[in-house]
Amino acid sequence: MCKKRIAALLSLMVLISCVNEPKSFIKFDGPTMAISKQNGLIYVADGYYNSRILIFDSNGNYLNSFGSKGYDKGEFQNPHSILLDFEDNLWVADRDNGRIQIFDNNNNFIKEVYGENLGRPWSLAITKDGLIYSLDGGDQGENKHAGLSILNIDGEILSYSNLHGNEIEKINWGHSISVNSNGSSCYITDIKLNYICKLDRVLINNENRVVFNPDFNWIYKVNKYVLRPLSIVECDNELFVGEDIPKASIKVFNSTTGEYKREILQGIFKKPHSISIDNNNFFWITDVDDNKVYKVSKEGEIILTLGDNK
Repeated sequence: MCKKRIAALLSLMVLISCVNEPKSFIKFDGPTMAISKQNGLIYVADGYYNSRILIFDSNGNYLNSFGSKGYDKGEFQNPHSILLDFEDNLWVADRDNGRIQIFDNNNNFIKEVYGENLGRPWSLAITKDGLIYSLDGGDQGENKHAGLSILNIDGEILSYSNLHGNEIEKINWGHSISVNSNGSSCYITDIKLNYICKLDRVLINNENRVVFNPDFNWIYKVNKYVLRPLSIVECDNELFVGEDIPKASIKVFNSTTGEYKREILQGIFKKPHSISIDNNNFFWITDVDDNKVYKVSKEGEIILTLGDNK
């Protein structure tokens, strides 16, 4: 009986240590993006300092993690953006390693994509026909390149457009990208030029290539209302924009006309680094400076908060 009690006590001590340990382990340190899967699992790229992917259940309880800082497959140097494709594979923009890594539904490594026609991927977006847009934000410091790649679901680069420059229709430090449902337009926040660029996709069939034309009227109309645009997502003909300003909110525009519509979540954020939207039309907003992730309705109601590190 004594041995059974000792064994039970030891088991309890192990259980307590397993429960307590993740409370410190799951503290965010510069989270970059959060997304939610159809089954309710929440994936958070804890990017800037921990360089890992954290997984939570739909109630925000920590489940698992994978990845760490490094250069090998399955390791990251700032996973800056993440998305799910239509096969439920996880795409990670491994920014400082200059590549995209792709993982299956069980978080197993599938492949990596890198090269001159990808550059340094800062942000990813997906269209309803399964095309992946990868934003080459370039190098920090005296940047010499920036562009936009389009990939298929197999990770093959279909096209690359060099957008580097300091003019209004160009990109210098592209931070975040979003696309409308059919991929005909994309929206890019540039943190050096401090503006949002709208580019309309044109397919040149006889040359088998894609070009992007700036929508100047839209650009001038929207940028009267934003100061330092940082994060962006398009949903149902509306564009949601987070800014790198004190007590930031989310500003909402008509994504086609550029008309300013409303402002939600006033004064909530220190730095809303990214915005994603799930299949149930809930937003996932990552505050990189406050080390928090918010699940939010389109009306601006906060449903869930992850990462209270107090």
